Amino acid sequence: MSSKIVPDTGEYLMIFSIGTPPTQVQAIVDTGSDLTWVQCIPCKNGQILIPSIFDPSKSSTYQSLSCFHPSCDNLRERRLDCQKIQEPCYYKERYTDGSTTKGTLAYDKFLFEDYLGDIVDVGNVEFGCSSQSLGIFPGNQFGIVGLNRGPLSLVSQLGIKRFAYCMVAPENQGSGGRIYFGSEAVLSGGQTPLVKGNNPDFYFLTLDGISVGDQRIPIPSGTFDMTAYGGGGFMIDAGTQYTSLRAEAHEALVQALRQAIDLPQTRSSRLCFIGTFDDLALQPDVTFHFKGTDVTLMKETTYIKQKDGRLCLAILKSTSLLSMFGNVQQQNYYVGYDLETGMVSFAPVDCNIY
Repeated sequence: MSSKIVPDTGEYLMIFSIGTPPTQVQAIVDTGSDLTWVQCIPCKNGQILIPSIFDPSKSSTYQSLSCFHPSCDNLRERRLDCQKIQEPCYYKERYTDGSTTKGTLAYDKFLFEDYLGDIVDVGNVEFGCSSQSLGIFPGNQFGIVGLNRGPLSLVSQLGIKRFAYCMVAPENQGSGGRIYFGSEAVLSGGQTPLVKGNNPDFYFLTLDGISVGDQRIPIPSGTFDMTAYGGGGFMIDAGTQYTSLRAEAHEALVQALRQAIDLPQTRSSRLCFIGTFDDLALQPDVTFHFKGTDVTLMKETTYIKQKDGRLCLAILKSTSLLSMFGNVQQQNYYVGYDLETGMVSFAPVDCNIY
């Protein structure tokens, strides 16, 4: 089983279909969420131009779940109160950027188109049918495919033990980019173990250090460790655009790059250089040293070109103890997850043809 994924305003959208007859929808690939949801009719926030909106009244296999259904309990604090046993299971999901979505927990048939063009019907999947979504949902991003290890995620519901994705650069929107599940997800390249933390739903990795060229940058020991209270750590997340590092690590990286990159720098709060990607070609690379394997970033995923032509660091300073490996830095890597062995793999490839 597999599906095409396409870049859209800092995220990657997975294309699939729901219902009988099937309605094609698209939603953000998110390894940091469990609840899969799509925008449904009636839509109370006036987003009438959404290209992939699902009308449950037109699907003969759609069924909402009651608020006393066991799956409703899996929403935990996102579940809204209900008074009657026949009342639907209502939810409200809040994201770290302040965006919210609310609707009804339901189930319906999910269908995927594999790389040969064949339709794969995986049967009923529980998902959120959202009637109102507010906040930062740019482009076509009105839905999420939850791929973490929570009970409501797509991988948990389908019993998937392996999945992998290959994300193309945004300028290559018309080609490549797929996500693979089950036997089609062939793990390759270097592997690093998943870390067991206080929240087993998320994918945490051990980051031993970062290099600029052949020089390790001075980062205090334990910077990327999880705290005894469950905070901190280094999480990989396909639904987050940019990698972010704890303040002390980010400052060390910026200082090392200032000294190592032989290009004019601009006077700004961000680290930016004046030049082109060709000018950066012979400059030192940034490498993330995970336990068991290294991931060297391309220049195009280390820096982002601004409208004024500057090349600015595409790695942000975290506002918390948590550090994250975002999707920009995962571009043109075949990233595999083996949930049975607890490993994540990285293989550098050209995702346009993979």
